[in-house]
Amino acid sequence: MASSQAPHDVTRQEDDLQHPSRNDWNPYTLIQSYLTSSLEPDATASALTTPINDFLASGSSQTDDTPCAEDIWSALLGHARHHHPLSQTIPALVALLATIKASPSGNTDQQWRQLPSFGMTVREEWNRTISSDASDTETWSCTPVQWASMNAFVARCTVAGVDDFKLYAIWALRGALEDVPGQRSKVGHVADLDHW
Repeated sequence: MASSQAPHDVTRQEDDLQHPSRNDWNPYTLIQSYLTSSLEPDATASALTTPINDFLASGSSQTDDTPCAEDIWSALLGHARHHHPLSQTIPALVALLATIKASPSGNTDQQWRQLPSFGMTVREEWNRTISSDASDTETWSCTPVQWASMNAFVARCTVAGVDDFKLYAIWALRGALEDVPGQRSKVGHVADLDHW
């Protein structure tokens, strides 16, 4: 992202964003181009999935430079986390994910309609620590607004039928109703429910 932040951007620091680049294939940059309207959803989905499909079709051994679905999911979730939950970015990311899900697969072992490892990657996001402290540079921390953005993203994925995260709604409800020492106030958890 450019140094001048859009009003809807909730980035505290970009240190926790990983920009995986594998032989000129960079999911974060491709998604950024899509969000700035320089790429259409179909073209973006193709640019994201084709290198993976090609690799799987080649039968080559996996290396550190091998493109993988987790890079796409991390980039999608990074963008979701760093935009306001009510911004138009969230539905645009859901639309892109739906387009990826409908993408043709060049290999029967890699079925995009199943969104391989997407649920696992989302679940890893739920391990983040929520901190209002702007100086908190812990790799796996996020602000309350970023947390709300993640809730908005998975809620919209569920409503759109892209993937099923109803359990996450229950977890959000639990956070709003239960007192857990050391966790943020119920007000923050109730705000998360707004997206469900």
